[in-house]
Amino acid sequence: FFFLMIRRPPRSTQSRSSAASDVYKRQRPISSMALVCSPLAAVIFFCPEERVLYSYSINGYLLARVEESHAQVLSPQVTRSAQFMDLLVYGNEKGEVLIREAPFLELHKRGNFSQTHPVLSVMLSKDRRFLLCGCGDGEIYIMCDPRAAASNVRSLDRGLEGLVGPRM
Repeated sequence: FFFLMIRRPPRSTQSRSSAASDVYKRQRPISSMALVCSPLAAVIFFCPEERVLYSYSINGYLLARVEESHAQVLSPQVTRSAQFMDLLVYGNEKGEVLIREAPFLELHKRGNFSQTHPVLSVMLSKDRRFLLCGCGDGEIYIMCDPRAAASNVRSLDRGLEGLVGPRM
């Protein structure tokens, strides 16, 4: 277990400070955070005022900066792909679920579940076979790995099948 704190540097060193403090120089709020470990340990966070998703190494170097079209990153979760790469899975107020490869935030997959309501919560099952999405209209969508589909679970073919990796 470790503790990482990225903080604003003293005024005397602000002009030559590391990349990790660039967000904090502007004193912008952070609404969502996630910690990823594979292939590189990083902290990922979302700044709603700028609508930007940032990824920083634990050494404080900016790894990726992605501008988002939405104002919120809702219920971010981290899972592993079949190639043992960490994936960031989250919803937004536009009814989408996005999956990005960590730590460089490349878009892996995007799925739209509701045209009028946000995806408020995202949850992964412990065995990583099922992804549950709760929407603002009261609907719950269950996505599953097609290899794990059972007769009582309907696989939603929305372009996100097979998003979760094997059990670790």
